[in-house]
Amino acid sequence: MEWWGTLMDYFVGDLQCADPEEIRRAQLVAGLSMLGVVFGSCYVAFYLAIGHLWGAAIILVCTISMVCVPFSMRASGRVEHSGNLTVFIWVIGFSALTAVEGGVRGHSIAWLACGVPLLALLILDWSTALIWCGICCAMTLVFCALELAYGPLPLGYPRRWYPAVTSAGYLGLAVFMALLGVLFETSRKQAFLMMQAAVTERARVEGEKQAAEEASRSKDQFLAVLSHELRTPLTPVLATVTGAERRTDLPDEMRADLEMIQRNVELEASLIDDLLDVTRIRSGKIALNLKVVDAHACLEDTLEICRSEIEAKSLMVVLMLEASEHYVRGDPARLHQIFWNLVRNAIKFTPAGGRLSFRSNNAATRLKVEVSDTGIGIGAEVLPVIFEAFEQGGKSKTRLFGGLGLGLSIVKGLVEMHRGEVTAFSEGKNKGATFTVDLPTVLPLTDVAPPVPIVAAPVKAGPSRILLVEDHVDSLETMAKLLRRQGYEVLTAGNVREALETAAKEPLDLLVSDLGLPDGSGLDIMRELKLQYGLHGIALSGFGTDEDIRRSREAGFDEHLVKPLKFQAVRDSIRRIS
Repeated sequence: MEWWGTLMDYFVGDLQCADPEEIRRAQLVAGLSMLGVVFGSCYVAFYLAIGHLWGAAIILVCTISMVCVPFSMRASGRVEHSGNLTVFIWVIGFSALTAVEGGVRGHSIAWLACGVPLLALLILDWSTALIWCGICCAMTLVFCALELAYGPLPLGYPRRWYPAVTSAGYLGLAVFMALLGVLFETSRKQAFLMMQAAVTERARVEGEKQAAEEASRSKDQFLAVLSHELRTPLTPVLATVTGAERRTDLPDEMRADLEMIQRNVELEASLIDDLLDVTRIRSGKIALNLKVVDAHACLEDTLEICRSEIEAKSLMVVLMLEASEHYVRGDPARLHQIFWNLVRNAIKFTPAGGRLSFRSNNAATRLKVEVSDTGIGIGAEVLPVIFEAFEQGGKSKTRLFGGLGLGLSIVKGLVEMHRGEVTAFSEGKNKGATFTVDLPTVLPLTDVAPPVPIVAAPVKAGPSRILLVEDHVDSLETMAKLLRRQGYEVLTAGNVREALETAAKEPLDLLVSDLGLPDGSGLDIMRELKLQYGLHGIALSGFGTDEDIRRSREAGFDEHLVKPLKFQAVRDSIRRIS
């Protein structure tokens, strides 16, 4: 039966039905069509042999129509539609046979009364099948009434043919029923095998999808842990540098060296942040704090931040912010990040003495901000992939300009999160590049309350007693030394157990704790000390996602600082809490 499987695969395989009943019905529709072609061909030959041209013509039309049914099902994919068409053709065929064979005295009235309802029940749903059964019963009664009232129908056989045709007809009906049973059973088995194959394929696809999701989760977790481990050694370096820079007796050469160290440590931290941002954007783990933001002011703030880099390369800045509607709904920090990446990108790839241009305009209810430069440009082969992660236009550019090539990927992800679009354009090598950010505009807020002047909280008199918990020895010693220089009394611990033992022995004012500890988490320490002593706390961590900050808040920490830390940030946090 390989030929039958091949035939069914051709007509039914493209349907991809998930329901085995639908597969079975599709198999039966195709099989009944082929069976109709065989029976129709036999009847056409029979009618031609006895010279009954009316009968041959009618059955030939039905036979040709039967050929179209499975192809119609294959093209439309609709089993119910093709099933109705199949039953309709069988009804027409048996009705024609009943007419040309003389009505009730012919055998086809039995086919119409029994065969068609059976076909309908096999290949259609119950409600549709019952309608067809009613139609066939009504037609049977009409033929019976006509023959009883008027005698044999005018298209019927000559009377001498009646006995032979009737006997052959009932024999054919029996053969038809037997073939129908074989067809039903074959279709049921084929449907089961196809369904089994579909279930196996679906299980394989779901398994691959689950494996991919697991790999993605593992990758995200790996990057998060990696970032923590990379940030932690940078903390004592950055804290020491920022603390040393405050000294007034440093030689100029030493101060320049410290600035160089700080610059490179911050660059390393920025690269780590980029890796995490790409991961968070792809996994949808960045939550936007949406507000009405002045995009012009955001861009101008970014240019001010980058002013020293612009001046260092003697770049000319052209600012033409002509958009009358320049307010957007967005996250201020993320919008700054978008413009910062674009501005830094333009500075990075523009030779000294070049020009940076910033333009804005409105198109309908959209704000378009263009960042253009006269730099090295973008090749036509690179433009389609310029926003992909780790793409910098070739290894030579990576070696020449450095970086990971994540900035533009982050820009694209963040812009799309703001329901916007970013595009890139360049006329070619050494002809500069233009990046356009397109964002929906909103009306500016008119009832914004005037800013409340910030009054610095008084610093607590006398040295505060701080419990500093950190398992990285260099970070622990550096932070403790810098805090003691500021007049704080510092107690140290390297794990959860030591921290809780120290807190039980000594009165404390503040907990400053790393979250990742060998025997637990800083969250556990904070919960315990908050519950027992109502202690305030500052969390130190290499993890800085919204979820990490939320967990810190829930544990009782007042602030969450992300490594590597500038000592000034720690000192400011302590003063705010005091």
